[in-house]
Parts: sequence; structure tokens; C-alpha cells
Amino acid sequence: MPEICLSWSQIGADGGVYVVRASAGETGLPRAILETVERADPRLERIRVAPLELVVEGNLAARCAVIRLVGGFGALALLLAALGVYGMVAFRAAERRHEMAIRVALGATAGQVRRLVIGHGTRLAALGAALGLAAFLPASRLIEAQIYGVRALDPISMGAAALAAIGAAAAASLAPSLRASREDPMDHLREG
Repeated sequence: MPEICLSWSQIGADGGVYVVRASAGETGLPRAILETVERADPRLERIRVAPLELVVEGNLAARCAVIRLVGGFGALALLLAALGVYGMVAFRAAERRHEMAIRVALGATAGQVRRLVIGHGTRLAALGAALGLAAFLPASRLIEAQIYGVRALDPISMGAAALAAIGAAAAASLAPSLRASREDPMDHLREG
């Protein structure tokens, strides 16, 4: 009887996996494989016949779950960062109401006031992205070992993350900028 000797470290506790290629319409193939293996060695206890798609999906399920979890945490972190920037920009815009009222009284347009407020938010985000990239560099080798297909210093991933943070900050700064540009400057000048 032909035999193949494999190291336990190669096949693992589940035994070996064999792949059989067949044409698309072979519906009786799983049963034929089971009968053939049973005839060859009736002592075998566990035989599982499954399409290759299910085998690959089963092997990747844990990795995909981790990737979805990390992606969810990343989206949550981006949302929290955007909320933080919104709070900072709204607070800073409220503090600078008198200054913006003077600017409008001297001829500044609503667009210039909006750009002033949004600029503050994007500068905060750019500074945060720069600090984040600086903190990322020492940890990049560890991340490279955990994420398949991503180099330690992948400029596309790093740039995309920085642009996402800056874009989220600009979007979070939009509401305070609109509020600041719509306020009546005379009310604030009378207060001051």
C-alpha cells in the first residue's frame, strides 16, 4: 500500500488536506471521494469533503474578524477625534466672537470667517497627524508583523490615515465655522 510520511509540524493535529479539481457540474463528487477513501482505508475516522471556497473562508475567518475589529476601533477613534476637534474649534470660535465681529465690521466676508475657523481645525488635525506619525515610526515594525501585505513604512497607508484625520477635522470644523459666519457682528461689538 503506498504511504506518504509527513512531519507532524507540517500537517498539524487535523491531518493533511487534499485538493481535488473537478469540473463545475460534478454534484456527486463529494460522495464518490468519501467512498473511495473508505474503500482504501476503512479505519479512517474523520473525513470531511468541502468546496475549496469554504476551506479558504474557514482559514481566513479569524484573520478577517480581527481586521474587522481593528477597522471598527479605527472608525471609532476617528469619530472620537472628530468630536474632540469639533469641541475645541467650537470653544475657540466662541472665545473669538469679538475678534471676528471686528473683522466683519472692517470688511471681512462670511467666507473669510469660515476659512479662519476651518483653518484652526485643520491646523489642529495636521499637528495631531504629524505627532501620530512620529509616534508610529517606532512601532511600525511591530505592526508590520501583524498586518499581511503592509510594509512597515507604507507611505500610502500612512498618508491615507493622515488625510482621513485632517478631512474629519475639516468636516468637524464646518458647523462652528457656519455658526461664526452667520452671527450678527453688531451684537458682539455691543457686548464688548
